[in-house]
Amino acid sequence: MNSDGACPFQSAQARSASDASPEQVTWLTTYDEVYDAFTRAELLQASYDGAKDTLFADVLITLDGPPHIRRRQLEMPLVRRESVSSMETVLMPAAAKELIATLASSGEGDLVEISRLISTRLAAQVVGLDDCDTVEGLEELARLMAKLHEGVVIEWSTRPREQVLAEVAVARDEYRSRFLEPSLRRRQGLASTDRAHASDLIHVLASEQGAHGMDTEGILRESVHFLVATAHTSATVIVHACHEIWQWIAAHPDDATKLTDPLFIQACMNEAMRLWPPSGWQFRVAARDFTLNTGRSIQRGEKLGLDLISANRDVAIFGSDANAFDPYRRLPAHDRGRVAPFGLAFGVGAHVCLGKRLAAGAQGMAGATGVLTAIGLALFAAGCKPHPAKLPEEQTGTRRHQYRTYPVIFASSAKANVLDAAAARTSPAENRTSAR
Repeated sequence: MNSDGACPFQSAQARSASDASPEQVTWLTTYDEVYDAFTRAELLQASYDGAKDTLFADVLITLDGPPHIRRRQLEMPLVRRESVSSMETVLMPAAAKELIATLASSGEGDLVEISRLISTRLAAQVVGLDDCDTVEGLEELARLMAKLHEGVVIEWSTRPREQVLAEVAVARDEYRSRFLEPSLRRRQGLASTDRAHASDLIHVLASEQGAHGMDTEGILRESVHFLVATAHTSATVIVHACHEIWQWIAAHPDDATKLTDPLFIQACMNEAMRLWPPSGWQFRVAARDFTLNTGRSIQRGEKLGLDLISANRDVAIFGSDANAFDPYRRLPAHDRGRVAPFGLAFGVGAHVCLGKRLAAGAQGMAGATGVLTAIGLALFAAGCKPHPAKLPEEQTGTRRHQYRTYPVIFASSAKANVLDAAAARTSPAENRTSAR
């Protein structure tokens, strides 16, 4: 860390993270310190501060201590083994195949849009929103979620705050009346007779609504949290992963035959999440004085910035080529209990992502490779590859790295040549060192 406490990023995009808040932030950038901070009970959640009084008031990710533990225990049934297995082996492969066939019927499309709708279908299933089994319904929900997500990460927006909040309020009301309330009414009717088999978020919360004192507004906020955590993050990972895979295949053509191998695609998803964690920066505030394992003293009230992008590219952990994409990356043998293939993308400790197993799968276990792998396999089975004449464009209006569009074409089979378009051009995100 620099002596002034600012984050030592090397690019304008990354440096802007330290400017997101007017208050002083102490940035942790090494894997060891970020990992240690994630596990500390002395540190309280300080991410999403811009939404703690609005969309993210008292939701799972912003709670701490006993309230967080109770909420997490309440929602654990959502990631039961049988539910996860059904999602990754049956529901999402079928949904992804169907949506890709519809959205890519012309032979080309936008990977950002396709990934967004597939991930929205997944999120609707997890949350328990009805009327989301058509492209029209998914497009409507995805449109609302894109606006609500802007309100969730408002501290990263470069647009006027009041304008963003006004647009979010309209989207929130529309989401409530169009999707949440009809789905909630149906599940409230089921709650009294089917508590033990609640399989989606709204059903779980409706079943325990009285015991946990959660009103409709509380359920709305929690559902928005799960929708954002599931749909937006998954879509972001899929687009980054596909880009990285195409670049890898261009340089390693023999691996083109592995695009049907679930374990290879899972390794690629892991490596893409390591390089491009969906939530690249997390924040914590110290409840009391304490010392990190490295000897760094932290004072009560001090705000820490956990730089997951730099931590996941720490050469001391991931080697001298930590900035490069390598699906065959070998982790340090002595640290495998502490270092996952996807780094700290899902966090660790009390706030570790509830959906980690659903998204990433059981590592190295055939048949349990997660929904991200299932979606990737469906895309490559359709012969998805970069458009030879249209370049991807990066998202503006945010400090987070995202694509606004990523044009792709589809061949008739998984044997489609993915080398020509990938080798023919370099994307706007090609300089991997810029995120450090």
